Amino acid sequence: MAIERLSGKITKGETTIHEGDIWINPTTDPKGFKGWRGGFSTSSPPNIEADCRVQLADGRSGNMSIKSIQAGIHGLEIIFQGTGPLA
Repeated sequence: MAIERLSGKITKGETTIHEGDIWINPTTDPKGFKGWRGGFSTSSPPNIEADCRVQLADGRSGNMSIKSIQAGIHGLEIIFQGTGPLA
């Protein structure tokens, strides 16, 4: 499946961690389990903990867990893994 680039926000409770462009990559493992992962770029380190929620502009949302924060071309790249459905 193709990577989707959408607007949205990452929240932790009532706090917005990031608002802007987010990429989502739907996945299917060898056993047929469907999942998703994604990420976003930021110019400054966000104050984030492992478990957050993504809310996309198209109405989908889901829980996710931060997997890595690394230097990228456009600042910091925050990579996350979905921990349930993205619906």
